[in-house]
Amino acid sequence: MDEYKSSLSQIIGHNLKTMRQNAGLTQKTLGRILGVSFQQIQKYEKGVNKLPVEHIYALKTYFNVPYEKFFTHENPPTDQIASAHYKHDKIMEKLIQRLNRIQDKNMINKVLKILIILTD
Repeated sequence: MDEYKSSLSQIIGHNLKTMRQNAGLTQKTLGRILGVSFQQIQKYEKGVNKLPVEHIYALKTYFNVPYEKFFTHENPPTDQIASAHYKHDKIMEKLIQRLNRIQDKNMINKVLKILIILTD
């Protein structure tokens, strides 16, 4: 399970980097948007630090993307990540479908916080 948590952080980080680059933003600019340093953005993108729920919501809104963009990846950066990702693909798909059904933003944040607590 620890391997999967680490891989998930790396997938989220990889996707964050892709979204940032596609938007033409520097790490420094994205850091200003989130109120963190560019060094923190580097750590998020490398999967060293976990991206907080509040930042995921802010980035989802800023980039106007669904939550899936953070948690799934068509071309995982390494075989280890790909293995962990595809191994849990059905679970992630169900989770994302259920998150998308929730209309209340506060409830979504609460659910994501619970998931983070359970996986720490």
